[in-house]
Amino acid sequence: MTRSEVRSIVIAELVAVEQAIGCPVPTITDSTRPIGDLEGFDSQVSEDTTATILGNLGAPPETKNPFTLRDGQHHVTLDRIVDYFCRAAGVKET
Repeated sequence: MTRSEVRSIVIAELVAVEQAIGCPVPTITDSTRPIGDLEGFDSQVSEDTTATILGNLGAPPETKNPFTLRDGQHHVTLDRIVDYFCRAAGVKET
C-alpha cells in the first residue's frame, strides 16, 4: 500500500461520514482540518472514524486520536492525519 492509497481511504471515510450525518461535503485537501472545517465532524465522531480507518487499513486499534493534538484543542491537517495512518499501517512511502 502507498501513502496515496492511505490518503484516498482517509478521504473516502471522511466523505462517507459527512454524507451519513447529512452535511455538505466540501473539497478535502491536505490542508483541510476535519475538526473545524467539516460540518458536524467533532472529536467524538473522529474517534469512530479513526477506528473505521484503522480497520480498513488492517492496522491494530489504537487509543490515539490523530484528528487532534494531545491537548485536544488544536486540530490537525489531513496531511498530518495521513502520516499517522501510514505509520499505523506500516506504510514507509512518504
